[in-house]
Amino acid sequence: MRTKQTSIRLTTGLGVVLAVALGLVGCARPLGSWFPGDNNNHNSNINFNHNSNFNGNLNNNAVNYPPLAMCPEDVITAPGWPVELVGDGDDDHGIVGWAWQVVSAPPGGVATPSPTNAKDTTFDPDLEGEYSLRLTVVDGSGLTSSCQVVVTSRIGPPIAICPDDMTAPTRTPVTLQGDGVDDGYIVAWSWEVVSHNTDTDPSLSTPNAQSTSFEALRVGEYVMRFTVEDNHGLTNWCEFTITTTPTGPTAICPQDIDTAPLVQINFSGDGEDDGSIVSWQWQMIGQPTGSAASPPSPATSPSVTFMPDIVGEFRMRLTVTDDDGMVDTCEFSVFALGEGLRIEIFWNPPENPNDNSDVDLHLLHPTAPGWFNQQLDCYYANCIASGGVNLPWDLPTTVDNPRLDLDDTNGYGPENINIDEPVVGHQYKVGVHYFSEGNPGPAAVYVKIYCGTVSINPVYETGPKMLYASGGGSWDNDFWKVASVTWNGWNCSVTTIDQVVPANQAEMSP
Repeated sequence: MRTKQTSIRLTTGLGVVLAVALGLVGCARPLGSWFPGDNNNHNSNINFNHNSNFNGNLNNNAVNYPPLAMCPEDVITAPGWPVELVGDGDDDHGIVGWAWQVVSAPPGGVATPSPTNAKDTTFDPDLEGEYSLRLTVVDGSGLTSSCQVVVTSRIGPPIAICPDDMTAPTRTPVTLQGDGVDDGYIVAWSWEVVSHNTDTDPSLSTPNAQSTSFEALRVGEYVMRFTVEDNHGLTNWCEFTITTTPTGPTAICPQDIDTAPLVQINFSGDGEDDGSIVSWQWQMIGQPTGSAASPPSPATSPSVTFMPDIVGEFRMRLTVTDDDGMVDTCEFSVFALGEGLRIEIFWNPPENPNDNSDVDLHLLHPTAPGWFNQQLDCYYANCIASGGVNLPWDLPTTVDNPRLDLDDTNGYGPENINIDEPVVGHQYKVGVHYFSEGNPGPAAVYVKIYCGTVSINPVYETGPKMLYASGGGSWDNDFWKVASVTWNGWNCSVTTIDQVVPANQAEMSP
């Protein structure tokens, strides 16, 4: 730290007299000269009043007074740290010359002021110890006066300055800012945790910088130490305490998951906390219309299983509770994507809790002479995948074979039929049969058609379509010829048919 002192400047005339009378540092009185107050008779006549300028008449025997040199106050610094010395002088004829010189120095010291012939100078001590510097001023008559200033050069340890004791929330970065003062300058900083009463050490982002970030995972008291080192290798440290306070948990959900309908998946959730997670709760808070999928299970376990039943987005929520009773939630989605050609139906959506009707989905091969054909119409009687039924169609492999993954017989649905790799150019037809009404009343049926393997958006959807039972048996109930689907190799085009006939007529014509 460089200290700069400012000297006192006295004006000529009365200032000279007052400076001498008050005995200011640096006033030089050459031998043989006369000063006011001497007992010698010099026939002078001096008169001045309080708060007035000097007024007086000197007779022809008045002498020419020497100048008054004025030095700054003594200065403390360190080796290698220059100080500015501001000199001054006063004279009734003006100062015409200045001279600075070192009159004493520590053994081996060779530092000199620069410049030496100006009112102000800079002095850079090269050793520890005391340097005495003399300022000599000369007036226009050649008279001189001198004063001295002592520059003390010493090396001392720095002073570390810590932040105040503080409280901070757990699991939240807190910025710590330290400082230090020194007779030189600070060259290094360091932070450390001296002690704490938890089972986990906190983290310090930049432990060797003046500023650092502190983060603790547990509630407790952390004694911190901040150390500074100066350019002379001397160090000093200070300590303070950080008391951390509890924060609620952070729920951690999986990333969004892509899967296919009717594929069981497993996923896990977690939570971060300054204590421990004591409970988990899974919910399915959104699902596609027509889905009857069950929520993740077991609902209170960190790890669960889930199976989407149709194409679409299934929105999940995890709630975690910590040992302080604090909670947090997170959400994510399971996307069930379409597979090749996929047709889904559902009916009488679940707002009708007593529905137990049975509606059947059909997919017809292009060469079929009519519906309900045991080789060319895929429906509940001949291609239920869960029963191991395989309905071979065109290719020697099974990739173009249709399969009925879900056959629901007691209301709502869903039902679906898939072909993983339909034959290019084939025109398949989609039909729906109202097999049994269960409870008296029509069935409000919805159909969705998906093409491709990376979308949750249907290329075609329709409904509700009202289908009726005749009361004379399933063969007399409504059969809805919905649409035809043409596969182009990676996608499809859909043409609406939208014809309703009795099932026994559908059997005779596609």
